[in-house]
Amino acid sequence: MSAEMTIFCLNLSIKKNPSAMLKLLGLAVYAFTIYDVVTSRFANQNDKLIWIIVVVLLPFLGTLLWFLVGREKRL
Repeated sequence: MSAEMTIFCLNLSIKKNPSAMLKLLGLAVYAFTIYDVVTSRFANQNDKLIWIIVVVLLPFLGTLLWFLVGREKRL
């Protein structure tokens, strides 16, 4: 599927369901959180593993905790 077709399909779904934009935004923030945890450096590899588990198992709460507490724990 081309990029234009993907954007067109997303545009149609957002017009039919305005809450789709919030869902898409939430998914983007969640994906960025996982990426940020995986690419961050920690003093201990166990800390990284714990943060990955927290973010994956508790998506909303884990994302909030990562941005409020976890980012300060990395090197």
